[in-house]
Amino acid sequence: VAVSGGEYAIGSGAYSSAAGSISNGEAVKVRATAAAEFATGQTVSLTIGGVTGEFTVTTAAQDITPNAIDLGTVTDVTPGATASSVSVGIEGITGAVPISVSNGTYTLGSGSPTSDAGTIENGQTVTVTGTAAATFATEIVVALTIGDTTENFSVTTVAEDTNPDAFELGATATVSAPG
Repeated sequence: VAVSGGEYAIGSGAYSSAAGSISNGEAVKVRATAAAEFATGQTVSLTIGGVTGEFTVTTAAQDITPNAIDLGTVTDVTPGATASSVSVGIEGITGAVPISVSNGTYTLGSGSPTSDAGTIENGQTVTVTGTAAATFATEIVVALTIGDTTENFSVTTVAEDTNPDAFELGATATVSAPG
């Protein structure tokens, strides 16, 4: 018996990768250590008496699609002010998944805000921040991309108030002209 890419055990014996012998009627089993990467196969070849059989273990594909999130919408923001989304927990992904933002910044957990691309893992929280437009009644959109999914955070400035509040001029006075 010879094995490559893993180990074998005869009957209820211990696993080994060393060459050995087997008798007619004995059961043999093989095992392999799965690859550390997603969607990668590891093949074990077992040869008994010149006949080779293969057993392949393949790791699952990486899930880069997070469960649905809602970053919310902020309205009536003062022009030029910053506004932040609610903090949302990211679920449904496996391993480190790419994260990026356009037109704003994101913060992972209690970390520092960044606009640089990075990675996020299942269970981490993220908050998005954007700077409102400098003009009244204008929307800006911060786009957060995690894996293959983009979620938008909308920030809209307050409408311009062109109607003054009510006021009174007060009492009238009479002024006499000299002369």
